[in-house]
Amino acid sequence: MKEYNDYVATVKRWLKNYNQFKITIENLNEEIRACEEMQELDVTAGIARYSDMPGGGFSELGSVESSAAKHEARAEHIESMKQSVQAIERTLRKIDRSLNGLTGIEANLITGHYIERKTWAELGNENFYTEKWARVHGGRAVKKMSEMIFGLAPSQMAFVFAR
Repeated sequence: MKEYNDYVATVKRWLKNYNQFKITIENLNEEIRACEEMQELDVTAGIARYSDMPGGGFSELGSVESSAAKHEARAEHIESMKQSVQAIERTLRKIDRSLNGLTGIEANLITGHYIERKTWAELGNENFYTEKWARVHGGRAVKKMSEMIFGLAPSQMAFVFAR
């Protein structure tokens, strides 16, 4: 099981890759469409050719088997890409929901620093705060996001002293 700090690090990594995730989804969807078009145009069964030569003895696939194997491999590749898109979209939805759960300034700090790649000093100046204030509140906001995404971290509610 992951530790609490691992969840915070995971959220930070997801936020830093947010734009990359969106581009990956666009590219995968385009690749899926292209592969599906190729699947539709692909001839699934070749034309049988007859000759006086006896068949067999070849380790290679015939034209029909080769075409069917390519068709099947392409279908598996399409399914794999669709699963990747679904996983990335699920992650983006988690990020978006947790960003919506933050206050306005917290969301601005997170999107500004992790997604738009601004420094804490720039964000502090934009919001008329110090760099340290922006950094501290940005860190708290990331922790809030990790709690929203992964659930609350277990904490000790009271001290127990044994005799």
